[in-house]
Amino acid sequence: MTMAAKWKVYWGVVALSLALYFTMIFWSLPLISSMAGGLVPFDMRPGGYTHVQAQVFLTALSAEGAQFYLNVQQLLDAAYPAALAIVLTFGALGMAAGRSKWLGRIAAIAAVGGAAFDYLENAAVKMLLLAGPDGISAEAVSRASRWTLYKSVLTTVSMTIILILLIWALVQWVKRRQT
Repeated sequence: MTMAAKWKVYWGVVALSLALYFTMIFWSLPLISSMAGGLVPFDMRPGGYTHVQAQVFLTALSAEGAQFYLNVQQLLDAAYPAALAIVLTFGALGMAAGRSKWLGRIAAIAAVGGAAFDYLENAAVKMLLLAGPDGISAEAVSRASRWTLYKSVLTTVSMTIILILLIWALVQWVKRRQT
């Protein structure tokens, strides 16, 4: 595959990631929230949640909302973590080239780890949704919450490193233009 073809694939995955992200942020997650009396869905609680918070959310979530969460949101979120990990991994490694390979590798590892925890979160949330408010255990909620927190931390680490690498690249570019 030529470099031009690789770039086309990369930017295609970027477009897919953005399309999935905006679909979830502006449509599916707000719809779930509205079907739960305005409460925030599990996926949008980066700091995690308690057993009581999970019970309150599941009690407020309508049967239609639970089905939507299981059949639509979870489908969207099946593709998003992998797409985001690809974008962040190759973005980090590309930005790190000629700057700091170890920073790029850390960002890439964090991106892949974030995706793995996102998939664990999805599986745990599915179990919570299927169990309902009276069927969930504190342990199951704690596990789901932990995966959510780990996903959030690792994705933030990856994105922060990429931002640092981007600023570094911009500073280098400005310096080259001044000489």
